[in-house]
Order: sequence, then C-alpha cells, then structure tokens
Amino acid sequence: MTAFPPRATRALNATLAALECAACASLLVLGTTSPAWAYVDPSVMTYTIQALAGVAVALSTVAGVLMRRTRKRLMNVLEIDENHRKQVEPDIHRLDARGNAVANRADRLRRKPRPARGARPYRPGWRTRLGLAFAVSLFAVVTVVVVAPLEVLAASVGSVVFGIRDVWHVAFAMGGVALLGLTLLLTLLRGRAFSAALMLVFGLAMGAYLQAMFMNQGLPPADGNAVAWERYTTVTVLTGAVWALVIVVPLIASLRSRARAHAAAVALSCALTIVQGVALGSLFVPGPHADAVPAGHANGDLTVTERGLLNVSGKSNVVVFVLDTYDTQDLLRLLPDHPGMFDEFTGFTWYENCTGSLIPTRYAIPYLLTGDLPRDEQLWTEYTHQRYRHSDLLPTIKDAGYSIGVYSDSIYYESTAEGEGWQRMARHTLNVHPLSATEGLNIGGTVKALGKIALYRDLPWALKPPFWFFTDEINVKMARMADQAAPDSVPYVMDDAAYFKKQRAQGLSVNDDDAGEKGSFRFIHLLGTHYPYLLDENGENIGAGNSDLDRQALGSMKMVEDYIRQLKRLGLYDRTTIVVTADHGYWYLTKDPIEKPTSPIMLVKPAQSAQLDAQPLKRSKAPVSHLDYPATILKALGVERYRDYGTPLDEVPESVERPRSYLMTTSDGTADRRILEFMIEGDALDFSNWRLTGRAWEVDQTRRPNDSSSERLGMRQQKTD
Repeated sequence: MTAFPPRATRALNATLAALECAACASLLVLGTTSPAWAYVDPSVMTYTIQALAGVAVALSTVAGVLMRRTRKRLMNVLEIDENHRKQVEPDIHRLDARGNAVANRADRLRRKPRPARGARPYRPGWRTRLGLAFAVSLFAVVTVVVVAPLEVLAASVGSVVFGIRDVWHVAFAMGGVALLGLTLLLTLLRGRAFSAALMLVFGLAMGAYLQAMFMNQGLPPADGNAVAWERYTTVTVLTGAVWALVIVVPLIASLRSRARAHAAAVALSCALTIVQGVALGSLFVPGPHADAVPAGHANGDLTVTERGLLNVSGKSNVVVFVLDTYDTQDLLRLLPDHPGMFDEFTGFTWYENCTGSLIPTRYAIPYLLTGDLPRDEQLWTEYTHQRYRHSDLLPTIKDAGYSIGVYSDSIYYESTAEGEGWQRMARHTLNVHPLSATEGLNIGGTVKALGKIALYRDLPWALKPPFWFFTDEINVKMARMADQAAPDSVPYVMDDAAYFKKQRAQGLSVNDDDAGEKGSFRFIHLLGTHYPYLLDENGENIGAGNSDLDRQALGSMKMVEDYIRQLKRLGLYDRTTIVVTADHGYWYLTKDPIEKPTSPIMLVKPAQSAQLDAQPLKRSKAPVSHLDYPATILKALGVERYRDYGTPLDEVPESVERPRSYLMTTSDGTADRRILEFMIEGDALDFSNWRLTGRAWEVDQTRRPNDSSSERLGMRQQKTD
C-alpha cells in the first residue's frame, strides 16, 4: 500500500474541508438576499452570507482536526492496531552480485539523520512562489476588484441603470487582468523581498475585507448629498489603527518564520476567497425578489432610452418637465432678485399653493405616471407592485392618439416574475425597448465606475473622500453617450448639464415618425434642485462644491426656458401644453412626521391661441395638488372622460376651500418605516394648515394599514430617493 506524503495529505484534507464548507454555505445562503430599491449604499455587503460561510469554513476545519485526533487517541486507549492481521508486502530491494539486498532510496532516507529544526533554510522555488502569489493575489482581487462593486450594485437595484447581470463580465475581466499582473509581479521577487511583498498584499486585502465587513457602519449612502467628513474623525482614527495592525502583524510574523507566515496567509486567503465566492454566487441565484430589476433595465433587456427625447410633433404636443425636489419656496425666494427668469414663460400660470402626492422620488414619479394611490386596506408592497398594472393613465394617453416618451431613471415599476408592469410600459412607450447591456454600456466608463465604487467601499475612512461618488455619476459613467451612438441605443441617465448641452447643440426637431396620430407626449425627469449641486445659473456643470441651491435652481429653470424658446422658433408653442413641476418639494429624512411645509412647483401652459400665449406669466393661489395632474394631462389630450381622474388645475377656483391629502414617508435613516397621510386646508406654505389624518401604511408587507405599532420594522435597505 502506497502512503501519501504528509504535505499531500494535508493539502487533500484542506481541499476536502473547503469543499465541505462551500457546500454548507451554499445551502445556507439560498434566498437570503434582497435588493435595496434605493440610492447606492456602499456599506452594504452580504453580511449574513459571508458570516455563515465563514462559520462553515471554521467549523469544518476544526471538526476535521478534532475527529482525526480523537480517533487516533481512541485507537491508542483501546490498544487497537489498524494494521493488525493485515498482510503487508515486504519492501522490494535490488540484489547485488552476491545476492545481498541493496539499500534503496527509502532505506537511505530512513537511515539519514533528520537535520536539526531550522537547519534547512526556507527558500521557496519559483513554483512555490507562484502558488503562494496566486492564492494571496486571488484573495486580494476577489475582495476589492470583483466582490466590492458587484455587491454594491446588487444591493442597489432600482437606482442604477446597469445592474450586476449587465456588468459582471466587466468586473471579472478587470479581476482577471489584475490577478495575472499581481501574481506575476510577486512571483518575480525573491527572498525577503518576495516575503515582504506577499505579506503586504495579504495585509492590504485583509484590511479591505475587514473594512467592508465591520468598519463601514455609518458610511454615507451615495445619494449625492455632500459628506461632512470632519464628523467621522473618531471612526477614521479607530479603523486606521485596525488597518495598521492588520498590515504590520503579517510582516512581523514573516520575520520570525517566513514558512509559517506564508502558510497561514495562504490558508486564510483560500478560506476567505471561498467565503466571498459563495456570497457572490448567491447574488445570481433567484431569491424572493429576483424579479426586481435595475432602474433602466428589466429582465436584462428592456431599457429606457433617449429615443424621441428632443423630437416634437408638428401636430400637437404635451410636454411635462419634472425638476426633482424643486420647491415653490425656492421660486418665491429667487424671483425678487431675478425678475427676468420667467420672461419666456408667456401664457403660463404659476400655481403657488400646490401640494404634492407622495415622497420621495421612488413613490412620486410612479404616481405621476400612473395617477394611482394606495387604498385603505391595501398593503404598501401590494400597492407598489401593482400600480403600473392597475393604472390606465398611460394606455389612455396612447389610445388618445399620442406617442409616449418617458425619460426617467426612477420609474420603479412593479416587480413581478413575468415583468408584466414593465412589459406594459414598453408597449405604450416609444423609448422603452430591448437594448442589450453590451449595446448601451460604455466599457471604459464602467471600468472607472466599478473601480471608484470598490475603492470607496474598501479603503480606510481616511482615504475614502477622493473616491466619493453619487448614483447619477455612476449611471452617467456606465451609459453610452448620444455622440457615441444613435439615441434609441443610448440609455437615459440623469445628467442635467449633458442634457442641456445636447438640447442646445442639436435643438428640438419636428419628427412625426416618433409621434402618434394626433401628436406627442413627453415626460422628462431632470435632477432639478436635488443635491449634489453641480450647475451654475447657466445650466453648466461646474463641479460639486462649487455651486449652491440657488445657482442650481436658476440653471435648472434655464433648461426649460431654452426648450420654450425653441418651441416658439419652430412655431409650435401654441400647439403645445407644457407642465413644469417637481416630483416633490423640499424634504428631509425623518423618523417622525415632517414639521415644515413642502410644495412642488407647478407651472402650466395649455395649448391655446397665440394671443393668450403672448400674455405674461400669471400667478394663482388656487388650492391645487399633484392629484389634479392626471386630469390636467388628459384634458390637454382631448380625452372626454378626464374628470374621472380628478379636477384639472385650471378648473380649481382660487376662493374654494379644498382639503388636499399628501403622503409622506418616515425613515430611520436606513429604511422606510411608515407612510403617513397629511391633510392640508388653506395655504400649503403655512404649516399650521397641515394635520395628520391618522391614516398610515406600514412599509412591511406583513403589517396591515393603520397598524399603530411603533416596533422597529425589519425591511430592505432604502436610501433617501
């Protein structure tokens, strides 16, 4: 019987233990992940998955060692000889001319005295260095280059245009290149230089792993809000000390015993690579929310593109501008110092007493596209999953003879296994259509975006600021721009400065090929006054930290002003209804009811005579609401039953006492908790006119509406907008 060498036996045992832990972890992780439906949260990791996989690795290894040792001791105590009564063939020896056995290599090795401990110097050959370098490099690359960006994207479904299934091949290609380069670089080193470099790479990789797993708590989400890094001094210092230990300890250990330090580094690298591999694999396994898809994609195919964005009909048009977060209070503050900002808005009526429908964007934009609100006995998740399926607003617009172009990265369609809501959206719009990820993806920009995500998440706090990013920045980097391809193959992303540049350079054009029988309906969602503040008063991107709310508000309105000017140049102004509003007004994260008024801007110009179009902007105190928006749109389209959807804005008298409902979202800063209904009677800008009605919806599908329990809800991650 041939015995395995001790090294081979240990390698076999380690391989079997790794396979056991991977199998156990795979069974434990099925169905444990869920998407965030929110802005990117760089602190999100598959904590449960990696913890379970890590425990499985540790337990399987310890159990294997204990079982082997226990078995050996039991055999000794019971005086059991495993080789008892076994027939063992004698050693085979070559005989010399006299018939005497000649000692073979095994005999010589047995007779040769073993060298004293430490007598043989540890000098790994190039094959050994290659193996060590590969194991440690694989751990580093998987942790930083592959797992970090893909986990963040997978946890941010609904905010990013391209999801994990669209960009995984880019991340893996980046990882392959990094693995090859790092492995070869380490292998070329020898002696102490190799040992120091190997331990340094291992220490940095371990620091990145620990940073993501345990030291990112409180990391600000990538929602565009400027980060006050000075508030994080304590965590920066404490985690910096941990990083120092993680890097220095392996180096010191290698000085004492390079062989043992290398073995330990490789063992940990292999174990944690398996743990992360299991966690990463689970992201591709269908779970309870596997039907949820990224903001611009569904089923890896349908995409919101730019087709028809700058096209208008020569017959009739209804154009809706949604300037995110733009509040009536902003306009009231700016107008005295900028009296000419509405010079082009002739024929418009500004409704100064306007209330919204829902906050934040992920609820408000779908309302503007569906006109659907939750019912009393409806679960909140039922409402959000069914609103597109139940609404007939877009089908009614389509049936009225108008082509529909919807341009937003915040549609947040229902998530059904069949993708029914998304398919319905595609059937009624001209710009939502199949687009493969490779067709709409900017590979170079995606590499930069993934790298920035990875470094922001995995670097220590002290090094995070240069890699800070926000969601729209990632979307813009990943998407192919219009100058690289035709508009129908360019995903629509929120980049106001780029949009305005395109609008001025290309101009509006009459294209009845993209229009319906009677005309065109366009719904254009821009960043508006939402942070980060990047625009100056001319609508140009001057970079984060160089602008402010007022300058961005002026620049955002400049885009609408230019659109109006171009309609007038084309002679289509009198045949166009324009609505300029916001998805919601000013708001803030709070776990309690709001304490300040919020009022989305509302400016409307109907299609009317040239004489009426020439009149200066009018101002109205009529108590209007977003709830009047669907009827206003359908009236402009000539739909006879428009009153079934409410009261058009122009039919609301100023003198009427008209209570208006408004749904706000409470949040604990990490997840939505409840939806509370306010009723506003009188001037919406006077908060004394606001009162809670007592109606509420829990953002937890296990709770029924009006449940007054204040227990902390266990929910998916959700961030601001």
